[in-house]
Amino acid sequence: MYNYNDIYLQQLDSLVIDEIDSLLRAWGLQQDSFYQKLDKWFQNFHCDTDKRLAQKLLLNFDYFNSQTVDEKIKQLFKPVKDYLVANNKSELDLLVVIPNEKGDSATRNSYDLIKQWNLAQRQIFEIKNFRQQYLEDKVAIFFNDTHGSGDQILNDIIPKIRDIHCKMFILCLTITTEALRKFNDQNLELTIIPNKASKNVSSIFTELEIDRLKELGRLVYPKHPLGYGGVALLTAYYYQCPNNTLPIVWANGINNVVKGQSYPWNPLFEYRPKRINQDVENYERLKLQMRVEENILSKKNSKYFFVSPIKASHIVNLDLLPPKLTQEISTGNKIGVAKQLEAIYKGYRKEYKENGNPIYIYNKVVDFLFTVETLLPEKSIQIANFYWFLAYLLINSDYSIEVLEQAKAHSQNAINILENAELYDTEIQNLLIKSYWLRALSYKMQGHINDAHRMITDTISELEKENIGDYVDTIYLHRQKVLIEEQKKSYEKLLKGMQQYKYDSIESYYTSKRIFEFAINTRNQKDYDKLFNLTREHYKNAAPQLEQISKFSYWKYLYIYFKYTKKNELANRIFNHLLSGSIEKQLYGQQRTLKSLKEMFNE
Repeated sequence: MYNYNDIYLQQLDSLVIDEIDSLLRAWGLQQDSFYQKLDKWFQNFHCDTDKRLAQKLLLNFDYFNSQTVDEKIKQLFKPVKDYLVANNKSELDLLVVIPNEKGDSATRNSYDLIKQWNLAQRQIFEIKNFRQQYLEDKVAIFFNDTHGSGDQILNDIIPKIRDIHCKMFILCLTITTEALRKFNDQNLELTIIPNKASKNVSSIFTELEIDRLKELGRLVYPKHPLGYGGVALLTAYYYQCPNNTLPIVWANGINNVVKGQSYPWNPLFEYRPKRINQDVENYERLKLQMRVEENILSKKNSKYFFVSPIKASHIVNLDLLPPKLTQEISTGNKIGVAKQLEAIYKGYRKEYKENGNPIYIYNKVVDFLFTVETLLPEKSIQIANFYWFLAYLLINSDYSIEVLEQAKAHSQNAINILENAELYDTEIQNLLIKSYWLRALSYKMQGHINDAHRMITDTISELEKENIGDYVDTIYLHRQKVLIEEQKKSYEKLLKGMQQYKYDSIESYYTSKRIFEFAINTRNQKDYDKLFNLTREHYKNAAPQLEQISKFSYWKYLYIYFKYTKKNELANRIFNHLLSGSIEKQLYGQQRTLKSLKEMFNE
């Protein structure tokens, strides 16, 4: 008989003491160390009313020791086995699927499952490898000990299996009503076992008691007073207490920190957070900082510390790097770095497409690129993407000589990287061609027309000789070539190419704009109407995918059309709207073009 220090426990009726002893015996926790833990846990509560609530909680709690867990896992096999027999399958058709993240609890639990079901370790697959298997005749098993809020399955698993056609089981030891509802709402062929919710506070306590448990929970862990997801489970396992369980069960003064502060508390069964996120991020960050310092000492070459015409200087800013990219750089995972850089590049492109502000995006990208390049030992294709994008942004901003020189330098950097790459990938070839185009365009915009024309002509000839890109791939260069030449036969050739080749909607729109410019120069009303209608037709198809710059450009052409058709009032309204919008979004190149149009119409 253990001698409690807590007065409430000392005064309990012998029948209640026997009931507690019997419960702990069933749990396999009759050691003095656990009685001490139970004693301290009761001392958290300061009045008899709360202690009676704790007593009720204890006597209705589910604790799974190792033997209980093993037995439950064996029981889960029965309905799976019945399915296999009914469908003429065997245990060899089972695939146990775990998350890609090795530290996830589902990984640990799945190894318990294959041991109890007598499966081979090679039948465990991470999701990324699971999808590569032949699945039509297979049976997929997704097992974790607890499904509380259901968020992990919904966010990490369901999106990756929605298109898969094979029998799937979601198995667990504990599941809530909320998780069951969410899984059943997925409209997938999922068999969920168990299909009855485990008990929680709402199935045991009165409404007034639940209110008090919530008050105590707010004191201990205000972020989730009834446990994560508010599901208020009454469950713990011998290896872990889920954070879906009431925090007054698992809080220990460390795992319940909110905004830098925590309430001191003695746990009954501790919740141990996975050691990810901050600890790992801080460690990877320290490694990166050391690499930065080494690079700055070893790389005296000024190309690593270039000065932008937009911002006076740059510093290495690790805060610009997302945690996943930080980790991949620190571990030297080239494939991981490439994937992260590609995703970040697409994010910047999407942001520019939505807001149309080249200077704002340029400043973000150039600082990010400077930090990444300082850390990476070599320049990859993804870095070339960023250089190309920087050149593109500058060309769509102010047309000053300084800015255009920098745009030319960025495009040349992209070319240097791409020319040293193995150009077997059509996307890489296309990026190289676009980089040549931006370099030539920067020459043209600086007034070096002959140099730009020679560069474009030579580039097209070299690309044809190397068999890199056909007419469609080199369309960027062909469009600039005809703009510089400004000859009827050049525009007619472009129009013929447009009819001969099947461009996508965006390229058709850009090409039709170049042809429309021919009508402006010829001042032929018949050609003008015909070619403007062509431009408008392709714009309608391309509009949803166009950046703000291109949408402005379309309305400029509409302004010109109305001017030529003598609809001056409508044209002026469009002009004023465009000018206001270009100033608001810092579209300096658009402002300059608008002013040039005014001069063209002698206004």
